Order: sequence, then C-alpha cells, then structure tokens
Amino acid sequence: MPTGLKGFQKGHTPSNKGLKKQFCSQGHSKYSLGRDGKRNCGVCVRAANWKHVGILNENGSIFTTVDFDRAYQIQQGRCANRACNKHQSELATALHADHDHITKRFRGLLCALCNRTIGQARENKDILRGLVNYLGGLENE
Repeated sequence: MPTGLKGFQKGHTPSNKGLKKQFCSQGHSKYSLGRDGKRNCGVCVRAANWKHVGILNENGSIFTTVDFDRAYQIQQGRCANRACNKHQSELATALHADHDHITKRFRGLLCALCNRTIGQARENKDILRGLVNYLGGLENE
C-alpha cells in the first residue's frame, strides 16, 4: 500500500485529536479546497453538481440536499434498485441522485454501480432487457 494512503483503509476514521475544527463556506464540517480556492465539503460539491446538471425534484424546482435527505429517508439509505438494495454503510461512495437525462427529473438514489450501469446503457431499456436475457441464456449452458 502506498505510504500516502496509510491509515485510510475502508472503515478507518483518521484522528482529529488536537486539530482545530474546520468548516466549509456553508458551515458544514470537513472540507477540501476546490479549484476555485473556496472551502467545499462533499455536501456542497454534490449540491453544486445537481444545480449544474439541472436535476429537478417532483415540484420542478432544482434538486437540493433537502430532496436528497428526503429520498434517503424514504429509501432507508438503500440503493433504489431492489436487486441491489445495498445500504449506504456498505458503499465506498455516497448514493447518487439518478435522473432522467431528457426530462431532468429525479428518479431515486442509486449506488455508483447501478447508476453507472444505467448511464453506460444510455438509459435504453431495450439494451438493459437484452443484457438480462443474454445473462439468462448463459445460465442454461
């Protein structure tokens, strides 16, 4: 393991003992400096990305951290794909706000793998069904 990553294994929280608590520009704890030189935390970065992409909630307004939190509670912190159903605690990254790329409407929270799979298939249901049938055919060999 590279020495720069020592102590940052999955499930390990580095000690902040003796360090002054630092906050992002919105008052959240834990931040990193962005390209713009501003202090940004993961919450702020995700919210800025949702605004940039133009993800809309069910009311047609810009998707926010409040919408994310509501969906997280409804889904009980799990991937919306019932076949996956992984909880946030089992994942290396935060759940993703999945959205329709044409209407921009939010659909649900997915794990990174499920979200990327839909994206790689260009949200085409026929491609995804074809892959399911393909995998089903392989089981009979």
